[in-house]
Amino acid sequence: MAKRSPNYILILVLLIIAGIITYWAQFRSPVALTRADVHALPVELGNWTKRGSDGEVNSGVLKGWNVNKNNFLFRTYTNLSGGSVELMVVYKGLDRREWHLSEVCYGGSGSNVKQSIGKVPWAGKSVQAVKLVAENENEGTKVISVYFFANGKHTEADFTKQQGSMLLSRLRPPEHGWAFVRVTSPVVTSEEDAQNDICEFLKSASDPLVSVLTCPPKQAGM
Repeated sequence: MAKRSPNYILILVLLIIAGIITYWAQFRSPVALTRADVHALPVELGNWTKRGSDGEVNSGVLKGWNVNKNNFLFRTYTNLSGGSVELMVVYKGLDRREWHLSEVCYGGSGSNVKQSIGKVPWAGKSVQAVKLVAENENEGTKVISVYFFANGKHTEADFTKQQGSMLLSRLRPPEHGWAFVRVTSPVVTSEEDAQNDICEFLKSASDPLVSVLTCPPKQAGM
């Protein structure tokens, strides 16, 4: 049987690939935070003040989102003009499992939902957000709700694009993890007034929110 000569080109290519993988593993970006203490958000945000205690989130909801209670915030803020908003923040880090879209939740609870894309303030700029008008005729309630996905100062309104970004982050983890941010206001006078309350609140709350979503929780005793 004739002896086969080593394929030096193939060996060289494999060595180069192995070197690239080793270099990437050693010098890739730090892994994103796996948790954030969203309850550290200040109780006063501009003209808005926290009302009451943070909403209790039952274990079923936490399990559904695959997070712990430190990563789930449900809080009401009010201002002196009578405006009221409910803030919901769920920090997911780089976990792509168990995200829940609010249009499905509202629809499942018996509300008729109209969905569109709007603009809201975030970190000094105007960003896209999903806008929902949810009306429950049986309960006689109507709310405006906006939500988006936040990665530090960067946001995304399209769930498919956001999930794609998370998938690509497996190759190069970003500096910060992702969070679901939703602000809801009841329609008392008009939809426009409710929308204005949401935008006014986010204008005051966005920078503090970015801060708590990009800083690791304080350790006990610190």
